[in-house]
Amino acid sequence: GDEVSEGGVTDWMLSTIAVDNMLNESRDLRDRIQFESIPGGQRHLSTIINAMREGVVLNMKYRSFWSDSDLDTTINPYFLKVFEQRWYVIGPTANHPRDPHTYALDRIKELTPSDKKFKYPKTFSPEGYYYNCYGIFHSDGKPEKIKLKVSSYQALYFDSLPIHRSQRKVDEECTEDYSLYEYYMAPTFDFIQ
Repeated sequence: GDEVSEGGVTDWMLSTIAVDNMLNESRDLRDRIQFESIPGGQRHLSTIINAMREGVVLNMKYRSFWSDSDLDTTINPYFLKVFEQRWYVIGPTANHPRDPHTYALDRIKELTPSDKKFKYPKTFSPEGYYYNCYGIFHSDGKPEKIKLKVSSYQALYFDSLPIHRSQRKVDEECTEDYSLYEYYMAPTFDFIQ
């Protein structure tokens, strides 16, 4: 649990520092190094991180892709996640006080600290929350065995960058034309996409 996630954070920090140092030493190559941009949302990061640290409830005005009107609510910011070039904040809201919900930072219209506090549950685990899921959508559905048949060419990508922690190549069912991968997870919207 904690050791794994702490190791992941440490590895991420060390690699970020190493890359940052290399880039500072290579300013003359700046125009030849291309980064993946994360559109919008960064302006809310410091507000959310401070609220997470202090246990402060945030007032949020949010416009989802599927709605014509803004949602005015509060959120207890449990954790942040990046997925496919987008930052997300996850936590219970006034509308959904029992279960954490996911909100894209670039869809947040306004975000301000309130005068209310929240307690982050000691038993909650962001890693556990997404343990049986792929992507940003959470599912309480039971995980199931899923098999994907992948062309030999695409299999190289799956081998080098597994899409889920449960990925297993079923060697005995592979041919020269395709590979078979097995997963144990809930089939969320992101995975089906």
